[in-house]
Amino acid sequence: MANAALINLARWEWFRFRRRPALWVVVGLVLAGAVAQLGVQAWLIDGEGGASGYQFPGWVMVTAGEAGPLLAVALAAAALGGDFGSGVWRALVARGIPRWQAALSKLLVVSLALNLLLAGVWILAAAVGLAVGVGAEPAGGGMTTLPDDGAGGWGAAVGSLGAVGLTLVAYAGLGAALTVAGRATAFGLGIGIAIILFESLIYPLAGFIADLAWGIALDDYTRWTLWGATRGLIRGDDDLSAWAFLGPTVAYAALCWGLALVILERRDVDSGRG
Repeated sequence: MANAALINLARWEWFRFRRRPALWVVVGLVLAGAVAQLGVQAWLIDGEGGASGYQFPGWVMVTAGEAGPLLAVALAAAALGGDFGSGVWRALVARGIPRWQAALSKLLVVSLALNLLLAGVWILAAAVGLAVGVGAEPAGGGMTTLPDDGAGGWGAAVGSLGAVGLTLVAYAGLGAALTVAGRATAFGLGIGIAIILFESLIYPLAGFIADLAWGIALDDYTRWTLWGATRGLIRGDDDLSAWAFLGPTVAYAALCWGLALVILERRDVDSGRG
């Protein structure tokens, strides 16, 4: 019974979600960016010693792994935050729908939309790679992106798709947890982007300073943060395999999703700004 109710809620959320112009603007911008990147990569291949087409999904997935968390946080914040100010949460609660089911349906729809878009970009990249690639043997790709990193082939390329997809799920949970905590889209979006920028900019800088000044390898600690774990899952690490970061990334995703559901159960839905 609970599963049927959750499926109905998800269908309703998808109906609402797909009617938002902002979603299709985002889809258009992502596809345009992917096409531009693929065009540049195809132009750089010289037709003789250029990289194999198998690498194209890997290259594009690394870029998606860098930009995707911002998109995931933004879509999750928009999906959950707007319903505070518009009164949708109050209406759902008045109808007796459990808050956790409503929030979970929104997160599932956002995650599905993100991963469908990601899969579309991956397929486009693979098609272009096959069209312009040279050589019968794959040369890298997936979680390792340089031609001399070894033969990854399609297995690594598919692995990169899964790694980025899980990263988007984790950051969607982060955006949702922050949004329901602040009961506003702006709060979830602003704090979420601040966290992403802090991790991606300050951690490497602090690591460089710590290594230069005190000989401390700060990366031994920051690699286990959300940013470090997801980055390690997508790119791998000098000391550890990408697989070593699978468990921490799953744990972060579960933690963020769980926090979003628990916080919403305890928050007042009668106020807040969308």
